[in-house]
Amino acid sequence: MSSPSDTVPERPAGVIHDLGYRPYGGPRLGEGAVAWSFFLTGLRNTYGLGRSGRSKVLPMGLLGVMLLPALILVGVLVQARDLLDLDSQIVSYSTYPITTQLLISVFVASQAPALISRDLRFRTITLYLARPMRRPVYVLVRLGSLTAGTFILIGAPLLLMYIGGILADLPLWRETGRFLGGIVGALLLAALLSGLAALVAALTTRRGMAVAAVIVVLLVSYTVVAAIQGISWSTGHDRVGEVAGLFSPYILVNGVQHFLFDVGSASRTPPEGAGMGAVGALVFALARRALTWPSLYASLLESARTTAMLFMILIGALMFAEFINITTMPSDLKAFVSRLGVNPIVVVGAICAIYVVLGTAMEELSMVLLTMPVFFPVVTHLGFDPVWFGIIIVCVVEIGLISPPVGMNMFVLKTLLPEVPTGTVFRGVMPFMWADVVRLAILVAFPIIALWLPRMMR
Repeated sequence: MSSPSDTVPERPAGVIHDLGYRPYGGPRLGEGAVAWSFFLTGLRNTYGLGRSGRSKVLPMGLLGVMLLPALILVGVLVQARDLLDLDSQIVSYSTYPITTQLLISVFVASQAPALISRDLRFRTITLYLARPMRRPVYVLVRLGSLTAGTFILIGAPLLLMYIGGILADLPLWRETGRFLGGIVGALLLAALLSGLAALVAALTTRRGMAVAAVIVVLLVSYTVVAAIQGISWSTGHDRVGEVAGLFSPYILVNGVQHFLFDVGSASRTPPEGAGMGAVGALVFALARRALTWPSLYASLLESARTTAMLFMILIGALMFAEFINITTMPSDLKAFVSRLGVNPIVVVGAICAIYVVLGTAMEELSMVLLTMPVFFPVVTHLGFDPVWFGIIIVCVVEIGLISPPVGMNMFVLKTLLPEVPTGTVFRGVMPFMWADVVRLAILVAFPIIALWLPRMMR
């Protein structure tokens, strides 16, 4: 009888068993295929595709907000072209990117650090360069992905406007030429913005700092250059304004479009204070790390709703003005005022009283847009300066919004301070209302106070 040790064979030492893995010995695709795959991945990442759901909120939201005004403009052009006597786009292809530059700048500023600063921070560049891809190719591919994503953001609303122009039966060849000029400008603008944003993002590994820096660089440069151009053109120093335009991507591209395609200059004045205030608030929120994705989404959604509301008011005001002209009401009202033979100041006083009454139920924009087609021809017929009348209307509209018993702004203030009685709110605002009344009387009695500065600027 044998022992167990006699039946178990001894294992040979130092033997490596082949499990079936074999090294790849076939052809490799090379640097071009790697770069193309890398480009597509970067382009998808600019819109959050292939990333988390939170990464899709901002780029997709900005794309939606960019398309919304274009969709409204197309609707007005198609439905009311004959009514409003429109023979071209309401907003030109070259002007639309400058009008929406805040959205474009935020998109570029948010996606450039996502493509570049993240690679620097987590040191993933060495992994990319370990493949058959050189350093210059990596830079060009990242820049190309950002440029393509930005071009889609700028070009999508232009394409929508072009389709709307075709549906509205605008001249095909003229519209196609203008659209191609806008697309060329969009491509140049996307390349310039992406290059500048990528350069700024490559200087820091902190994503929040890079976002704020890119926004400040893009918008502050436009504001400064536009201010210099406005001053230089008003003082006759055109050459200074042309040289200053080289330092802002938006104005530079608009100048190229003006030279190549003979489009009009989009702007010679700085942007409105509201846009710069929004940028300041965004930078402040980023610096304090108080900007979260839910709050940003809520802000963009509220902005879209407000923009749609304002466009509907403007569209309604344009249609109302056209109906007023069809009914010949302005000319009939001018004839009626002439037959009365009253002092023109009495007519202005009556108009001011109407605005005070309207201020109890309407906000200022709707009030002005709906009444200007009726009152403005009468005022100019009486010989008043239009600039003076505009200043008077601004003053009296504010009086109407705070005048008792139903001033609209008073109830807004009451909503913000529910613990304060309504009577206390009205009593507190009365000194300011009477101060506005005194100011209005002074401007009516001495028009030169309101006109001396505009006349100096002519």
